[in-house]
Amino acid sequence: MYGIDLISIVNKVNDFNKKEEGSGEINYDQIMTVEISGLDEFDEDYNTKLFDGIANPCIINKDSDMFTTAIEPYREIEAEFGIKVTSTIASNRANLENYYKDSDTDNGKTLAQVLGKNQKTINNNAALSEIEAKFKNTSLTDEERFEFIDNCSAYSEFKSAKFRSAGEPEYEDGQISKLSFEYVSD
Repeated sequence: MYGIDLISIVNKVNDFNKKEEGSGEINYDQIMTVEISGLDEFDEDYNTKLFDGIANPCIINKDSDMFTTAIEPYREIEAEFGIKVTSTIASNRANLENYYKDSDTDNGKTLAQVLGKNQKTINNNAALSEIEAKFKNTSLTDEERFEFIDNCSAYSEFKSAKFRSAGEPEYEDGQISKLSFEYVSD
């Protein structure tokens, strides 16, 4: 399975865990858990910090979901502007870095120019405005300033990364209670 499929499973488990009642014989008091191993290895393989600080294995249940927290900024941008935006940001790292890092802005492009949007669109969108503010923040290190670009790239790679089941599903009272997956390094 691919990372995009894993994101879908995590979303469905989160939705299940938020329900309090429903129809039929389903026990919504039972908490479902997803366990994902190898996110640190994914970060290593793609030289990113997308899942930095997340325990290995990552546990997703009603009380803990650092996985969704890590990918949410990239999902929000995709949801509002489409899949192409994160890819465009990632593939224009040099242009963005040149513009926001160097005083010679002729060698680079603004976020608005890279995305083909006007500056008003950037300013009126909280997520894009926050990204641009980070690019402009010279009190941060270059690595901190441009980490978002690297993570955009990593998020795109994550969606096509391969995962496999890390064992049989666990059941409680005839319902799945736990699913485990692991990253498969190419």
